[in-house]
Amino acid sequence: MKPTEDLKKEHDELREMFKVMDAMAERLDRNEEVESNHLTEVTDYLNVVVDKNHHAKEENYLFPAMKESGEQEATAPIDELLQEHEESRELLRQMEQSGSSDPATFTHSAREFIKAVGEHMDKEDNDVFPAADKVLSAEAQETMGKDFERTEEQVLGGGRKEQFKESLRRLQETYVQSGTSTRRTTRRTHARRATTGSRSHSRAPINAKGREPRR
Repeated sequence: MKPTEDLKKEHDELREMFKVMDAMAERLDRNEEVESNHLTEVTDYLNVVVDKNHHAKEENYLFPAMKESGEQEATAPIDELLQEHEESRELLRQMEQSGSSDPATFTHSAREFIKAVGEHMDKEDNDVFPAADKVLSAEAQETMGKDFERTEEQVLGGGRKEQFKESLRRLQETYVQSGTSTRRTTRRTHARRATTGSRSHSRAPINAKGREPRR
């Protein structure tokens, strides 16, 4: 597997976490309960799996190698990408500091994180990674793959990777899948009420004051 393919897989997993974050934000908007330990699980995932693992692979190995290539296509976006990493860290700090004590700030920061990092990942998937594949030799990519494995072992070894995957799965069950089921039930209920209502009021229209108009 190419190093960039490894990074793309991590992007795909992060997009699954985005669905959890968005569902949590919707619940908080409705003043519904979200367990504080679940908010912590989200920020722990972003801090460890995304920043200490994924960003470290890019910042320590991929981006320097792209700069060393000297190719304009590969070197041009690096400074902007690094700045975007810093912006994501600031948003994560805001999420960690607010948590359940300040749900409005958490939801705002979570949505900003989803938007900013989502655009960042799209840019990498569509432009940056193809440029990297073009300028990096097979030997360089093989070496980088080993560096990625070593980074992942240091950050997510000892079963931590599996623990984070299980955490994501449970959060999806709690917030994404259950939320979808709830929304479907609500839509069905509203549809039944609308149908019943239309039958019960089919005899005569009601005006703005709630009276039947004179005929």
